[in-house]
Amino acid sequence: MARLEKDESGIDLINKGEFVNLSEELTDDAVSIEDIDEVLQTLERATSVETETEEPLIEETSSSVESEEGMSEEVELDLSAGEMDKTSDPIRVYMREMGVVPLLTREQEVSIAKRIERGQKRAEKAIARSPIAVVELFRIGDELAEGKLNIRDVVAFSDQMETEEHEDRSEEYLQWTIEGLQNIRNLYKRGLKEFEKFASEQKLTRGKRTKKLLRYRRKLARTRLEIAQEIRGLHLKEAARQRLIASIGSVHKETRTLEREIDAQAEKLKRKGLKADKQKEFKRHIATAKKRLKEIEVEHHL
Repeated sequence: MARLEKDESGIDLINKGEFVNLSEELTDDAVSIEDIDEVLQTLERATSVETETEEPLIEETSSSVESEEGMSEEVELDLSAGEMDKTSDPIRVYMREMGVVPLLTREQEVSIAKRIERGQKRAEKAIARSPIAVVELFRIGDELAEGKLNIRDVVAFSDQMETEEHEDRSEEYLQWTIEGLQNIRNLYKRGLKEFEKFASEQKLTRGKRTKKLLRYRRKLARTRLEIAQEIRGLHLKEAARQRLIASIGSVHKETRTLEREIDAQAEKLKRKGLKADKQKEFKRHIATAKKRLKEIEVEHHL
């Protein structure tokens, strides 16, 4: 049994060495439920030792109180908070739950990593094939040429360049990026011409799948693919990618707002007993929203 000590009040305490041993066991890495249960059993044994030593003291205290019944002195009661219940101790609860909840297996980790990679590739394709994002990328190029943006904030340098100690090659990367953006501009202009031919042919055929229409569509698809490859070769940083995504989101938000406005005004026109002035007002709102939608389509070649 552990050696006992007494404090000033006369109550026996467990030797401090016992608590040192317990703390050492608690700091070890518990990787299984058996290890956690062993530590908890050690705590329970220490608690039972403390309980056994306290029982005689309780009897002794009670007998001393009975022997002094005739005295008028009041017995001082211990109203201090007791020890925390083992089941409500957050550390013990965490350790037990940590051993019960299983972690991801290697196969699950690989599966999640593949899903993340596929999602990133889909996002890159959507950005590179959006004319809205391409136009925003040209704005970034203009700001780089004017010195409003730092090249290090736009493109990611190679790891070798970042680790080796040699002269700053920011100017060289700036020239590469501007040249790459110029190639994208040329491809974009070519794609616009192909898009105009495709749209004109589609209008003439009224949506019918003719050989000429399919040929224009394939040429336009190849140009878009070349633009996407050029954008991927720029190695844009996440901040620049988020700027392109924000430009797409801004146009999409405006488009959705206009579409909802058209639907709302159209519902109002269906009301019975609607006055003529209200009808004109609702129709005017619909015409304004449709005009703005047409402007967005022309501006972004959608």
